[in-house]
Amino acid sequence: MPDTNMPYVRMSRVTTRRNSLRPLNCPLEPELIVAEFAGELPPEVAVAVREHIAVCATCGPRAKALHAPYELLASLGQEPAPYVPDLRETVRLRVRATRFLVGPLRALAGLGRGGLITLSCVVAVAMVALLITTTFFAFGAQTAPRSTNSVTNAPVAAPRGVLYAETGKLVTVMDGSNRAWQVAEIIAVNERNGVVIHSLPESSQALQVAGAGSLPIGVVVGSHVIVELTPPEQGAQAIVGFSPTSGQVIFIHRLSLPSGVQADALALAPDGSVVYVGLSVAHVEQAAPRVLVFSTQSGSLLRTLAPSFTTTIPMPPPPGSLPASGFPSVTPILHAAGFPVRQAINGALAISPNGKWLFDTLWLTDTHGNRYIVIRRINTQTGGTERELAIKGTFGETQLAASKSLSQPAVYIVTGSPAAECYVIDAGDQGPTLNGSIPLGGPSIPEGAQVNFNESLSISAAADGARLYVAQDATANNGQIVSHTVWLIDTLGMGVIASRDEESAAGQVFANSFTGMSSKMMVLRNGQALVLPPNLAGDPVTWLSLSDGRPVVALLATEP
Repeated sequence: MPDTNMPYVRMSRVTTRRNSLRPLNCPLEPELIVAEFAGELPPEVAVAVREHIAVCATCGPRAKALHAPYELLASLGQEPAPYVPDLRETVRLRVRATRFLVGPLRALAGLGRGGLITLSCVVAVAMVALLITTTFFAFGAQTAPRSTNSVTNAPVAAPRGVLYAETGKLVTVMDGSNRAWQVAEIIAVNERNGVVIHSLPESSQALQVAGAGSLPIGVVVGSHVIVELTPPEQGAQAIVGFSPTSGQVIFIHRLSLPSGVQADALALAPDGSVVYVGLSVAHVEQAAPRVLVFSTQSGSLLRTLAPSFTTTIPMPPPPGSLPASGFPSVTPILHAAGFPVRQAINGALAISPNGKWLFDTLWLTDTHGNRYIVIRRINTQTGGTERELAIKGTFGETQLAASKSLSQPAVYIVTGSPAAECYVIDAGDQGPTLNGSIPLGGPSIPEGAQVNFNESLSISAAADGARLYVAQDATANNGQIVSHTVWLIDTLGMGVIASRDEESAAGQVFANSFTGMSSKMMVLRNGQALVLPPNLAGDPVTWLSLSDGRPVVALLATEP
């Protein structure tokens, strides 16, 4: 006897799979229901399906359940996929993810929206797109806004002028070959009120949060140009120059470097007309290319400097002896033939205030294990080594800087723990000669203890050529000796004017170009810039902190 509770079944001869006909059985197949939504059935078959759905207790709810996702997918097929600004360059250059997502959706919409296979394919496409997006975010491709200062009513850092600072964000710029390069965001901050007046360089691309190793190797700031040196990316590096006011990119020059050589330093001529790009040199004893010189107006290569290494090197006279400048015949000489020699201080370059000389440093070790730092004076026009100076000592973390004063041309070499010391070197036409050295002290080490220091060191020369700021964060490998100290050094009187012991980070010091007690010096700690009186008296006050919580990574320069 038939079951009277069975749902009503209407028989019709239809199929979407073959040209042959077969009876329509209940429950209806999902493909048939979706095909009716899409208008793909013959008119008489579509009528039969609709009539059955209207009265069937099983197929009616099934049709309703399939209708909502069908309409959603149909709308996706008709509309272009939304653009993802934060991944634009990455997706366009690496995987073309937008085209990958939109193309299949449109193709599926054109071929037919019916069928369980169609639904599965669309879901798979969506999952792949989600995986691509998630992967890029996992690798740090996060967007970030242009920087602003969260500090309101910031104290006056100087009565006038602009501070340029580097943030932990990246800006994408395109060269003439449509290649993308990423450089650090540079912000210009009004020194009177702390307001960020420019975020540079100009770009239509969204900013990204910098990942490990993605920030530029060097940044130099002039009144007419800012130049950044990109880190190696797939074996390629470039220098990027842009306006410090408008942010307009002036040039992007991809460096042509020999195999195994990287660019590792920048220096800008005092008048801003040329930029010097330092190169890593594996064999310093050979006269290999050390510096590339570029025009900052066009970015074109002007010349290559290949200074020599002279193995007969003058040394400072012993304390209390006759000055080397007046009695050159009694100058001690280091005969360094055959000694191991390599670049020092990460290839750092310093330029004299008159722009005539470049200075770099070398490490040298003699046969007895004694260590020396050698400073070279290089002619910026010919690339020849004009003179060298070797200083014997115990060197920890070491930094190099140059005075900007034409009346007091000097180069400063500061070394950290365990024997922190500042060497003041004449950067004039008779240099390099040692004007004097200033012991800075530092953490005391128990007698007989063998410790090494993990430390960071920062130095910044005041505009008057008479003062130098130094900051050191040092921690011994035994964890029991910790030092956070800031010094103000008199580079003419050869003494320490003031010092501060900080409870936590000493950070990066920065000497304001504007002098006077109304102008403040700065320290960069934990991603924030703080101001201090130039004599280090008083407590530091937060002056610059980015609104989105991202760090300021370097204080670069102040300009009128």
